[in-house]
Amino acid sequence: MKPWVANLARMATVAAGCATLTGCFLAPGKFDAAMDLRSDGTFSYRYDGQIQFVGLKQLAEMKNRSSPGFDELQIDRPCYDWVDNDDNAETIRDVPVAVEPVPAPQAVQPLGFAPVETEAVVEVPRVPPPMVVARPGTKRVERPCTETEITERKERAEAARKRRVEREERDLRQMKAVFGGVDPSDPDAGRQIAERLSKQAGWKSVVYREDGLFEVSFEIESRIDHDFAFPTMEGFTSVSPFITAYRRNGDTVRIEAPGFASASADQSGPNLPYFLLVAGAFGGKNDLEGLTETLPIEGTFTLTTDGEVLANNTDEGFTAFEGGKRMVWKVDRISGQAPLALIRLR
Repeated sequence: MKPWVANLARMATVAAGCATLTGCFLAPGKFDAAMDLRSDGTFSYRYDGQIQFVGLKQLAEMKNRSSPGFDELQIDRPCYDWVDNDDNAETIRDVPVAVEPVPAPQAVQPLGFAPVETEAVVEVPRVPPPMVVARPGTKRVERPCTETEITERKERAEAARKRRVEREERDLRQMKAVFGGVDPSDPDAGRQIAERLSKQAGWKSVVYREDGLFEVSFEIESRIDHDFAFPTMEGFTSVSPFITAYRRNGDTVRIEAPGFASASADQSGPNLPYFLLVAGAFGGKNDLEGLTETLPIEGTFTLTTDGEVLANNTDEGFTAFEGGKRMVWKVDRISGQAPLALIRLR
């Protein structure tokens, strides 16, 4: 993982947090969704199908990771001296290189979610082994390391391992705060999330399958005298809704479905901080690229109403039926435009 990617990932974890994750971590899979909006202000909404928790599988795999110790850092590799080509010449001993101190950045408490333990984030510069200054007419000669040199190598390796463990633990604390107290690295996290959703109104069925995939059935009836969003998750600091309905003055309702578009699984734009958070926690760029490959979005969103359709972005507009007007959006990998409609109630 390149240093600048790792730094951005840690910055996203600590400074940005989920307050900026307007694309957050949920995406639809295969689904069928429908909304019916009546002129008297009543509405119903239904969603049947898959919901994917992006990165949950990879975060759970963090439990099986171990931070390398000094054995993995080749402690037993040889040491070298530079000597004159004349074998009787004096050995040119190692000359240490001075390392400038780096000020420690301070941990920033992200806005918008529960307080977590904070601490100074001290990125200790990695001090290289003593360097050797060569000069013309010299050659490098391998030799056994002294006990002092081996001890110094082990101490540096152990210090690096401890810093890595502390950073991983700090990242997990931040992600746990983002995920409403659920530890996303826990292999049982999916079941815990399913149980929490099952307690909320409207969730008729929530079954956790595997690798962050949930099979759900949601249905609710209400009045549109307030804004509506789906999905919402109790305790989670920010979940980007698949669909929103905003009640405006003048008895108009604007319906948007940003989650019902292939772009909702993109790594760019508002989703980037979360993808960086996940990549920085368990891997790197290759893992980032793998996330979108696990997000096939395929489904249909149907909107019916007996109100006046002021605007919509369906390919063929609305069709009339006995109960009013019907608009249908088909969502797949090539559909980039999110469904949008503006309805006036009568």
